[in-house]
Amino acid sequence: MVEAMKNITIKLDSEQLRRVRHIAVDEDSSVSGWVSRLIETELRNRDAYESAREKALADLEAPLSLGGKPLSREELHRR
Repeated sequence: MVEAMKNITIKLDSEQLRRVRHIAVDEDSSVSGWVSRLIETELRNRDAYESAREKALADLEAPLSLGGKPLSREELHRR
């Protein structure tokens, strides 16, 4: 079942509202549709960021294997 959309009220000054209306018209959209897509995009971006952050933190917890074996003391100090 599709959840019904909820209405919200936002306050913009006259210049902001004028600009938003023009942007919405340029994108063949309503102001409400434009704002809704803007919010959806921001939420997707935040979800992607959080997912990437969690993966990066998990990667830091696991040691990085470079292959090979550790050098001996003699090999380390050999010139």
